[in-house]
Amino acid sequence: MLMLSTAPGEYRPQPASWSLPRFLLRKWLRGRWALVFSHPDDFANYGFEADRWVDQVKEAFAADSIAAVAISTRTPGDHAGWITAVGGCFIGQRTFDSIVSQCSSGRRFVMVLDEALQLRRTFLYSGADRVPSPIGLAAWARAKLGRDPHS
Repeated sequence: MLMLSTAPGEYRPQPASWSLPRFLLRKWLRGRWALVFSHPDDFANYGFEADRWVDQVKEAFAADSIAAVAISTRTPGDHAGWITAVGGCFIGQRTFDSIVSQCSSGRRFVMVLDEALQLRRTFLYSGADRVPSPIGLAAWARAKLGRDPHS
């Protein structure tokens, strides 16, 4: 589980009950692409101290012009606090369903959405699989799609 400091002025987890509707999500992306995590807690605390790990994910996402998004109804408690710590947001199940309807609620996935909220790629995994880091997923999305984040 990702544990983050809650000292004054530092990050506090955003409650998963807060989410963006579709039209605000598109505006919020501001031209960035999104990695949508169905179960973001599967990716938390990937090998480093939590604060250092969050900083590295945040830098990698900024460099690749990628935003982290999680589906709030599939995110128990504050296990996905890293999503907001790296500047990401939560979307509700209805918002997700209005974007993509191919994945059932039981599937675990990371989807790559472009700035127009069009599905570009999906990474499927099971709860037993070892998952890559979010940094690796951002690089994977950029390489697979031949996208230059600086253009």
